[in-house]
Amino acid sequence: MDDYNLIIGLSCMDISNSDEEAENKYLKTYKPFFRKLYEFPEIKAVIHFSGMLLEWFEEKHPEVIMLIEELVKKRKQLEVLGGGYYEPILPMLSPQDRTGQLESLTTALRKKFGKRPPGCWITKSIWDNSLILPIRNSGMDYVFLDYSLLDNIPDESLYTPFITEDSGKLISVFPVHSTLSSLHGQEAEKYIDILKQQIKTPGPDKVISLIFSDKDIEKKSEECVEQFFRKIQEDKNIKTVHPSSLIKSLKLQKRYVKNTECYKNILAENYEVNLVYSRMIELQALINQVKGDKYKKESATDFLWAGQNYISYVSDFYDKNNDAQKKKKSRLKAYKNFMEAELATRQKGVFIPSLFKNDFDMDGVDEFLFHGDEYNAFIHVEGASLFELDYLKNKWNYCYSIDNSNANKQLRKSFCDYFVDIDKECSNISDFIKYDEANIIYDEYVVNSFDREQKAVTFLYKAKNQKNGFAFKILKQYKFNKKNFEVFYTIINAGSKTINYQFGIGLFLSMINKDDTSGSGCTNKNNKIFLEDSHTTITINLETAHNIFLEEQKEDNIYSYTSVMPVYRIENLEPGKTWEARIEVKL
Repeated sequence: MDDYNLIIGLSCMDISNSDEEAENKYLKTYKPFFRKLYEFPEIKAVIHFSGMLLEWFEEKHPEVIMLIEELVKKRKQLEVLGGGYYEPILPMLSPQDRTGQLESLTTALRKKFGKRPPGCWITKSIWDNSLILPIRNSGMDYVFLDYSLLDNIPDESLYTPFITEDSGKLISVFPVHSTLSSLHGQEAEKYIDILKQQIKTPGPDKVISLIFSDKDIEKKSEECVEQFFRKIQEDKNIKTVHPSSLIKSLKLQKRYVKNTECYKNILAENYEVNLVYSRMIELQALINQVKGDKYKKESATDFLWAGQNYISYVSDFYDKNNDAQKKKKSRLKAYKNFMEAELATRQKGVFIPSLFKNDFDMDGVDEFLFHGDEYNAFIHVEGASLFELDYLKNKWNYCYSIDNSNANKQLRKSFCDYFVDIDKECSNISDFIKYDEANIIYDEYVVNSFDREQKAVTFLYKAKNQKNGFAFKILKQYKFNKKNFEVFYTIINAGSKTINYQFGIGLFLSMINKDDTSGSGCTNKNNKIFLEDSHTTITINLETAHNIFLEEQKEDNIYSYTSVMPVYRIENLEPGKTWEARIEVKL
């Protein structure tokens, strides 16, 4: 008789953006799965959920915790998997954060269900062999990895668990067959036939691991789940098993798993993801400097971990299920947690606002970072532009402005400089950018002066337009004060021809809004721009702008960011003469 070992499981990973969305997912996914599992006591299963979902169940549906406890303790029907508490990409974290995230969820599960998790769920199967040590130290003996990422494992071995090793530490690996888990539209009997066909030579060491995602279950009706469980229970050749029992009964071969190298390529390819990662690295260093206050350090660390959820750091290659809006919300939430972590490290009465330079985004060039009492502002030498503006009162990064009209969905930095012919008519910001003749927003400005005490940095750019035969210098100074910062422009005609140009300064700010379909309130009074959202008003004092473009950018009727572009007329600027302007931003 041919026997087929089957591991059935559910992995609940995605974060809901609201209680309404979470409740809807509970009704469509978790409740029917657990209810049907309860009705078939002979079927063994595994489940994974994050610490965040565990907290949500405790608050909103404590009956789920009671049911899982019965399935684990009394029936021995369910095996609960561990992992990172906030569902992070574990290889991306520092060794202490890896251990902390694993231990936090392990401790929470042990307190709720009376035993430590025997196995570990690896988020998105992004693997590094150095994870074996902290996983084993957390008391877990096996992991699941998606078979598609095990390209160095022979095909015939993808239905056989194996052991792997790093620095003398061993762990068992169960390949997960995600393409089978995501099959839809199949009748239960035909689906089971498809599963059996995968294993050419059944035996006690062969196993199919079906770990359904919450989205897989959401697409199946409750009746479909019931039929699947019933057919599995009726089929005498199929035995549902727990991974922990299998690894005890089988002698597993040793194989080596390649590290998932390419996941970090997204940091080079996607600047917005790299900035979130860079902020995380900065906070790790800041928290490590906290001495003598255990509570303060623990509080900051917990906020740091909360900002490490995988959705903020993945591309579509690893995460096709979450759309751009969900990733945007997750990244903004990460920024919020990082600001909370930063504030938690500050000692009242000791913190001093500072401006310093550091290679923040790890591109080989120093950025200029202002950390203040009320806001943070980070400046990149590329375009001498503002790429992060944190208002600490409402924990919001107003510079998280993604251009969804661009195929690369690039981050829109602020205080970018554009030059358009004085006679060119532009009706909007897109026109102005399109007709820009200088093309310097991606060029690196030179640091002309850096005054740490005055909290000011000045950049210099020398430009020559071969086509029109003019040359100019731009001096751009940022000066940071308690509640506002100022940007001073000096343009010097360094050529032999008179300059006549429209000069535009692009500011792109992502405002807070309760309704995704609407943005902020934008008003212009006497060259003062007021950008209002549900939490604050940002005032931009332009003094003498000739024209001001105010626009709200949307994608599929969903608010992205607010664009502000003051336009100045630089007329009859003779060789050697200068033109000046000042912009003040008050939060």
